[in-house]
Amino acid sequence: MAPGTGNATRLVSTQIKHLVDRFDAVLRHAIRRSSSHLEDHAHPRPPSRSWYSTRIPSILLESQRIRFSARLKSLDVRHLLVARTSPKPARAYHSSIKRKFLVERRSQKTRLERTNALLPNCARPAMLPRQYSDAEAGPLQTATKADTAEGFLAWLKDAAIGNLIRNEQPIAHGSGRLGPAEVFDAEAVGALEGLQAAIAAATNTTSIVVCIDNLAVATCLRGNPADSSQDAFTKFQDLAKAHGDVEV
Repeated sequence: MAPGTGNATRLVSTQIKHLVDRFDAVLRHAIRRSSSHLEDHAHPRPPSRSWYSTRIPSILLESQRIRFSARLKSLDVRHLLVARTSPKPARAYHSSIKRKFLVERRSQKTRLERTNALLPNCARPAMLPRQYSDAEAGPLQTATKADTAEGFLAWLKDAAIGNLIRNEQPIAHGSGRLGPAEVFDAEAVGALEGLQAAIAAATNTTSIVVCIDNLAVATCLRGNPADSSQDAFTKFQDLAKAHGDVEV
C-alpha cells in the first residue's frame, strides 16, 4: 500500500505485491545461504549438513562433480587446467642445504585436484593435425577484390544458380535449406553437400568446380581444416581426393 496522489491520507494498492513476494523468496534463500556459510567458518560442519542447509540434494552435486571430472580428463595436454591437476615433480635435494630446510609441508589438495581424482586416468583425445597438400596450390585471389568479383560474375553467367547441368542438359533444379548453424559452419556444410550431389550425378572424368565467396572457408577446404566444422572439411577433402578432379 502507498499514499494516493490526490489524497495523501488515502492508501491505494501499488499492484506490485506479486513482485514483492518474489523478491522476498529470493532474499530468504540468500540470507539462509549466507548465514549457513558464516556458520561453516565459525563451526565447521559435515558437507552433508551444508548441502541440507542450502536445500540442494547431494546427489545433484555429486553428479556435477563426476561430469566435471570427466571434462578434465578429456582436455588437451596443453590446457592450463591439465597443468594444475598434474602431479607435482619431486623436489630436488641439495647436499649444501640443511635437510630441515628441505622438508616439504604437505598442503591440502585443492578442490580441482580432488575433483580430478574422482575418475581414473585415461588416454587424452588427440587433436586432429592439420593436413597440408603435397603440391603447392595457387593463390585464391591474385587481383583486387573488385576485379575478382567482376570476373566471377562474368563466369557465373554461364553457370546458373540452382541448376545442375551436364553436357548442356539440365539434370536437376532447386535449392534447399541448411540446418541451424553459424555462417562459417553453414558454408562448409553447404560445400560438402554440394560436392556430394555433384559427384552423385557426375562421372569419374567430370571436372567439378566448387565456388565459395568466403576466402577463409575456401582456404580450409583446400587442405587446412579449421577447428570449427573440422568434420565437414575433412569429409570434403576425402571426397575431393577420391574423385580426383575437384577445384575450389
